[in-house]
Amino acid sequence: MHNWEHYSRLPAYLLTAALIASCGGGGKDELVGQSNSAITAVTDLTSLGVGETKTFSISIDNATGTSVQVISNGNVNIVPADSTTRPIVGGKADIIVKGSDIEGSGILEIRYTDAQGNIAIKTIPYSVQDLVGTASPYTTSIQLSAAQINPTGGNTATRAVFTILKTDGSVATDQNGKLYLQLSSSPGFGDFKAVLPAYPIGVETDGRKYVTVVNGKAEVDISAVGQQPIQGNLLIANPFTDNKGRITKVASQSFNIVNGYTVTMEDPARTEILSGGDSITLSAFVSDPAGAGVANQKVTFEIVRTTVDAKGTIRKDGELKVGANSASTVLTDTNGRANINLELDSADDRSNRPIVVLARIGSSSNEQKEAFTKVDVVGTTLAINTSTVNVKNGQDNLVVTATLRDAKSISIDGQPIRFDVGSGLQTKASTGEYVDGGQTVNTVSGLASTNVKIKDVNNTSVIAVASNLCPSTGTVKDTGISDSAVKEAVRAILLDSTQTKPFCNSVQSPSLGFIVSTLNFDIRAYDGKCGAEAATPLADAALLDINKSYCFKVDYSEVLPVVQTATLSRKINLATTLGTLGAANQTITDDVLDDKFAGTVKFDYTPTYPGVAVLRGDTRSSDNKSITVTIQKEFIATLPAKIAVQSDKTSLAVGGQTEIIAKVLDAKDNPVKGEEVEFSQLSDPSGGRLPAPVAETDANGIARVPYIAGALTTGKDTIKIQGKSRTSGKTASVDLTVGGKSVFLSIGTGNTIADLNSTTYALPHQITITDADGQPIRNQQVTLSVIPFKYYKGMYVIPVDGDTTADTWVPSISARCNNEDINLNGRLDELENNTNSDSVIYVNGPQGALLPYYTTPTTQSELSNNANTVQAVRLKDYGSNTPIYDILDNGDGLLWPGNPVTLSDAIVTTDANGIATYNVVYAKSFASWIQVRLIATTRVEGTESRVERVFDLVASKNDLKKDGTPPGGVESNFGTASSCTNPN
Repeated sequence: MHNWEHYSRLPAYLLTAALIASCGGGGKDELVGQSNSAITAVTDLTSLGVGETKTFSISIDNATGTSVQVISNGNVNIVPADSTTRPIVGGKADIIVKGSDIEGSGILEIRYTDAQGNIAIKTIPYSVQDLVGTASPYTTSIQLSAAQINPTGGNTATRAVFTILKTDGSVATDQNGKLYLQLSSSPGFGDFKAVLPAYPIGVETDGRKYVTVVNGKAEVDISAVGQQPIQGNLLIANPFTDNKGRITKVASQSFNIVNGYTVTMEDPARTEILSGGDSITLSAFVSDPAGAGVANQKVTFEIVRTTVDAKGTIRKDGELKVGANSASTVLTDTNGRANINLELDSADDRSNRPIVVLARIGSSSNEQKEAFTKVDVVGTTLAINTSTVNVKNGQDNLVVTATLRDAKSISIDGQPIRFDVGSGLQTKASTGEYVDGGQTVNTVSGLASTNVKIKDVNNTSVIAVASNLCPSTGTVKDTGISDSAVKEAVRAILLDSTQTKPFCNSVQSPSLGFIVSTLNFDIRAYDGKCGAEAATPLADAALLDINKSYCFKVDYSEVLPVVQTATLSRKINLATTLGTLGAANQTITDDVLDDKFAGTVKFDYTPTYPGVAVLRGDTRSSDNKSITVTIQKEFIATLPAKIAVQSDKTSLAVGGQTEIIAKVLDAKDNPVKGEEVEFSQLSDPSGGRLPAPVAETDANGIARVPYIAGALTTGKDTIKIQGKSRTSGKTASVDLTVGGKSVFLSIGTGNTIADLNSTTYALPHQITITDADGQPIRNQQVTLSVIPFKYYKGMYVIPVDGDTTADTWVPSISARCNNEDINLNGRLDELENNTNSDSVIYVNGPQGALLPYYTTPTTQSELSNNANTVQAVRLKDYGSNTPIYDILDNGDGLLWPGNPVTLSDAIVTTDANGIATYNVVYAKSFASWIQVRLIATTRVEGTESRVERVFDLVASKNDLKKDGTPPGGVESNFGTASSCTNPN
């Protein structure tokens, strides 16, 4: 190939050079003058392409000069061309050369001058060769982050890392350029995406895609979004042209696209869930194309919501949870199943309705697979009743009550109930008048009532309808469902046939019918005793005073089938649930010979207690049918004589709220209804407030007002709220505290003991914390301590029972001695172990500290008489020069019994049930011979609560068997003497 043939080509010639010494070509250093420095090539300059720039390095030992001079007399140029001098740094010099545009050969001369002017020279002969298109010694390596892409499993791409490698396997960091890529699948499959700005990708005008190799490396992501499954697809790296024009071999790496995962919802254990609070576990199964379960696949669960009105209000059908936490995504287990709980505790809809739960896999809409299951909410019921269905024509004030409850019998409030009546009935309107047609009443405590009047003997049924439990309009919020078949199936479940409102399994609309008699049977109340009663009856809704007497008149009449020919009579019975009647029955006599029987009887009535009295009259008609009539009258106490005031909480947190309750009674302790009670704050350092100053008592004599605590904490019982009866002027008050929350602690244990090892017992205990309502207080820290209270002297014996056979070792105690460390500081103080007893001593300590473990003797005599059992006085104010009573001790210079007992945990935290467990740990040798006091304290909202338990350390039954030795030996660790003053 001639030189002129290369002018239009890219600089891809190759210059091969070998280091040869300038004097004879042996590559030796030539020293000029006195220089002892040698020049050595650090980087091997073996080749240089035409137009290629390359850096090589030389080293000079013992270098004292500052630079070298480079001289080229052939087809290689020094860069930059205007400077042939290179600095020496650290005994090294870097030389940049560039090959010329034509083939040829020449010599590079490296000339070094040291500080004394001596010279060393090294020469490098070279030649230029044309190697364009020849095989490159480099290879292309491809590494994939995943050999399988599974979009339905959430894996939508794999990352490809390309590396240009030298023959020794190291990275060719001097290689840069374009690496052309393609896939073996059909055009358009997959997509190359840039990973880092350092490795840009591009497309040539002919459609070829490439990634830029930088310093021997490049990276791309290969996406499979929207692609069909393919096995054995190849990622192909076409030949790479190195910086000398040589060509690498084609490289490829196979990978698979798997779009075959599916998800199904398994049938739950039950298909119905109870309204008002219930839960059910739902399972999704993810499988591969062979039907095997796939582990660690993300499944997203969703309750398909529905709107319930034109404004787009979303109906909250329930909540999805894993354990106690809300969740929407779950990973499949080793069997390919993902479980989630559907809970209705927080649902704001308690109607009977279907709920659809959707399970989805895949990370984009094109690869998503979906399945669903339906669960029916059941159990909400509507019932209707009245006190009697046997009525007379024209009778009114018949109360019809509808009861709406969920499956847990919890009342559903605020729901309108429509009472539809037949043409023979009228309902009482808000004006108090009876009108044709029905009424709509909202439930309160699950109850809705209306008053009915008998207008005609025909068509007298009442139907209760809870229409608003089912929304009248709405749509399915199914925008997230990508599968059209799934979407339509879900809509068919959640919407009614019109597709305009959510489907609802409406509660059954119950009805009742009245049996109307042509008889007239009435009971009416009058003021005064019978014979002196008032001329007009009392109103039906009148409240009757228990301090008065009343007369009840019973009117009865009926049309006879034939004209009577003789005097007729009817016995009228009257009974009451409250108060006393002068007679249980009276007789009506009618001697008028016509076709009508009529008459009136009177019953004296004396009230006894406040309340609602139900009076029932009954008789038999001319055709011997039982006829009844029932009325209700409310009796109230009207003379307030007593008042009591209390609060449902006496200890409040800052800003907390409680209810102040006043109860007003008469002189016989009957509740007084309708009495106005004035509430006031006599003192309130918290800055709290009473929103209402006056309240009226109800039928139970109770008046309530809220109280809201202020922003400041107070001393105990420093807030005083007064209630005053307006009629009687009587007052009462209640004291409140703003600060901590009242809690209750209890220590418990079982009947087993554990052996930690051959020398140590662990006695299990638990601490339980509840609030005033008995509810557990969770996540509450409790501080524990255990301190010896007494120690015992004595020895183990084996008693013999009636069968003359000894059973087990039992302790025989000769002396019960108090802890000699009076102030429990663990030190032998001068007032302790001094052989004195029954004397007054004085202690010093921090102000306000307690000696909390001892009782207070009332007299010196009591102390003397009980010196072996009574310890130091319990101090409320343990300050300077505080008198306490000394105790018996043995004067041996030691504090007995010390503290050989400990705890598995000094601080424990209660669980969800308000319980924390721990062990009392002690050496077996101290079992039976020490009594301890176990103390638990906690602080809730600034208030400390405390509980203590005193008990003897016990030994296990196995260790006390007669055929062995009791733990620690037969004798007590503290001796066997009968006196606490004797150390033996």
